[in-house]
Amino acid sequence: DHNIEKIKNIDPNNIIVYASKNKRILDFLYYHIKLKSMNLPYPEIGFDFRFFLLLPVKRLLQVFICHMDYFLHHFHFKDAYTSGYATKELYTGKTGFVCLIEEEDFYKRFIKSTPDPLYLLIELQKNTDTSVMIIPEDIIYVTKPMRKDPTLTDIFFGTHEKPGLIKRFFTILRHPEKIRVELAKPIDLKEFIRRPEILQLDSEFQTHRLRKHLVDILNRQRKSITGPVLKSRQEITEDILTRKSLREFLAQYSSENDLPLSKTHKKAANYIKEIAANYNLQVINFANWLLTWIFKNIFEDLVLNQEEINRMREKSTEAPLILVPCHKSHLDYLLLPYVMFRNNMPCPHIAAGKNLSFWPLGPLFRRGGAFFLRRTFIGAPLYAKIFAAYLEKLLYEGFNIKIFIEGGRSRTGKLLSPKPGGIAMLINAYNNGACDNLFFVPIFIGYDRVLEEDAYLKEIEGGKKNPETLKGLINARKFLKKKYGKVYMKFNEPISIKDYIQEKGIDLSRASSQEYMKFVKNFGYKLINAINKNAVATPHGIIASAVLNCSKNSFTKKQVISRVNAYMNLLIFMGAELSDTLRIDPDNTLSSV
Repeated sequence: DHNIEKIKNIDPNNIIVYASKNKRILDFLYYHIKLKSMNLPYPEIGFDFRFFLLLPVKRLLQVFICHMDYFLHHFHFKDAYTSGYATKELYTGKTGFVCLIEEEDFYKRFIKSTPDPLYLLIELQKNTDTSVMIIPEDIIYVTKPMRKDPTLTDIFFGTHEKPGLIKRFFTILRHPEKIRVELAKPIDLKEFIRRPEILQLDSEFQTHRLRKHLVDILNRQRKSITGPVLKSRQEITEDILTRKSLREFLAQYSSENDLPLSKTHKKAANYIKEIAANYNLQVINFANWLLTWIFKNIFEDLVLNQEEINRMREKSTEAPLILVPCHKSHLDYLLLPYVMFRNNMPCPHIAAGKNLSFWPLGPLFRRGGAFFLRRTFIGAPLYAKIFAAYLEKLLYEGFNIKIFIEGGRSRTGKLLSPKPGGIAMLINAYNNGACDNLFFVPIFIGYDRVLEEDAYLKEIEGGKKNPETLKGLINARKFLKKKYGKVYMKFNEPISIKDYIQEKGIDLSRASSQEYMKFVKNFGYKLINAINKNAVATPHGIIASAVLNCSKNSFTKKQVISRVNAYMNLLIFMGAELSDTLRIDPDNTLSSV
């Protein structure tokens, strides 16, 4: 598990402290019991926690006598901080647990000037060569996005972010599988206080900066699982259309085209209605149930690398993800959001062709996060401006976005040349300050067999592509009667656009349109090459290649096997990624195809 690895990678000689955003005794007890059973550093010292009601009577009596004895000798009660008890216990190897935000504790620190546990840790670090490692942790009881306006249930039983005791116990008893335990990357306090902007501060203000830094980490980590605060489609529409820069553009567009401003505003509002998604959690939960049933019926397995998914999730805590898969089937629209949802990540917003907006799939796709775009923006400057403003809004809110860089589906399985339009708009949104950074994730999605194989053969032979319709959707039920082998999904190393721009040494704000498009095209090919590098060779693909490359109309099984063996030797020599079945038992796998 990726959480356990983060603890195991810490030097056992270091001082370890877990940090929770909210003060919950239940969380302390969970980590104490769970980590102790796994022989990992478990919290023993709960800063500002009171466990009197949980102690045995004998132990409670001992504590009482000890405190009274100290009071009679010093006329005040013993303080764990000022007496050095807490520091001594940490030095002896015991692990601490601290909470970051609590109204009562803040009141004591701010009004009564009681010691701050983080201040204690900073002073401890300054007086020792041993690193103090702080591990931000969070137990997420509700993985749904936060609502902007709280409901009556939130008022009585707590919000998604800070559920009350009743809601937590209800979740533990009824839906324990929905609870997520997440540990962020440990913070080395020695390195933190050595930062130039931190080093110049005194210990008190270093404490404030440390608390803010830890809270930011936990907020980003939660957001990477639950997604941004969920706003209604109408609210997002109003935010976009009331932006000053867009209002100025609409006024200029009206003037240049001799149109009444009200007519331009109406046109812009209709474009937003045509484009925008209508994210709905109920539809997403239903789709999760339905797709699980469908995929189990038509596929043998979905092959993933959990480490790649964890790496992608870690990056999503720093900036929005732009998911860039190859496009071989309409199922690509469904598979990637499905995989992310099943791996505790929010479903991304998906750029889909307007041809998929037909009823009833169009409204369902919108509720699943799809937003629709036209095949071309040529001759539609107002539409292009509205679409760009919508992308900027999604990135500003922190949503992940999925785009198909090839523009359309590949009928042959080979990657198509990148279409720069979508990439250009996203980079332009970043350049306009919609977000601090973007991580582009090249993704390979491969199939043993694609559902549209018959339609592709027809189109390759010169047939006309049939448009997507309700009748076609009804006829699609025939696919449930067949098996289409396995699906392979590979996630490449996320590429930071901020780092890539610095690496190329280009200032996009001053670049000419030709320089800008050259940069975008080169970046597009970088993404395509990354997808291609991660491609998985499947048994069906190898057999198909052997058949297609036979020079005669007729051939023997021996000839096909000879070509297959040649391809296998070449793939192994080149270090290509092979499907799991080819790695385990290539002979039987190829024979079964």
